[in-house]
Amino acid sequence: MNVKKTLDEEIRALIQERLEKIRNPEASDFVRLHPDYPETRKERDRQDIIQSLQQFESIHQKILPHICDLRKLIKDMTERTMICAIYLLFGKMMQTLEVIFLLAKEGRNQEVGELVRSVNENCDLISLFILNSSDEYLNKWFDGEIIEHAKAREAIHKFLNRLNLQDPVSKEELPVYEVSTYIYRVFSKYTHSSYAALLDSVDVFNKDFDFHRFAGYHYIKRNFHIIRNAMVETLLRLKTLYLALSDNDNYLKVDNILKEIMPTVTEEEIKNILEKFTQKKR
Repeated sequence: MNVKKTLDEEIRALIQERLEKIRNPEASDFVRLHPDYPETRKERDRQDIIQSLQQFESIHQKILPHICDLRKLIKDMTERTMICAIYLLFGKMMQTLEVIFLLAKEGRNQEVGELVRSVNENCDLISLFILNSSDEYLNKWFDGEIIEHAKAREAIHKFLNRLNLQDPVSKEELPVYEVSTYIYRVFSKYTHSSYAALLDSVDVFNKDFDFHRFAGYHYIKRNFHIIRNAMVETLLRLKTLYLALSDNDNYLKVDNILKEIMPTVTEEEIKNILEKFTQKKR
């Protein structure tokens, strides 16, 4: 599958959809008749977001002690060890999640998108450090180099497919690399201020930039799943670490936390997702 080509096509379709909504006079016409509606709608979205975030903030507080306990495994904060690197990354991620919660409550959709990408990239870097037994990338990281995200995608792809091939029922390679590349490119549009992303910052009521965050709250609520996914990815990496450390007790504790927030996905939905990324490889 050509991930770039597929995503480019989807982004062009998204741009057209956004442009049609902006050009449609119905929203502005409606506001002329109901001038209080944008503020009323924004407040309703804000309250819904605050209520939904309560679960995430609770989960965050359950994760934090596990992160802090990792300090016991580190003799010196300047040591060049896998656990020290991962501890630093987890610490950054926990603070980034706190900022995401604050920004979501303020309807800062663009900024949330950028920070969610940061969390996802840090999660994948943790996976790379755990899965790469030679410490090649870990040493480069300690030397100040920036590790290409593709290296993490490759490592995760190989690891998960190695496990998948051990399943006697599985017959095909899972498109792990393709899926992760697709997600990475989706969030890149926020980081690089793409036109598609910035169209989410247009107020359809006033036909102006979204200075009042009417659109911001709308898209935070609509895309709330990306915050949930950042939490899920954080927990999955913590589970991976405990697996590497052979710490079954904490592994099970984190797994129980994960169950509280893990979205329910049907077998049919999983099949449809996989087919999207495998159909052109056949």
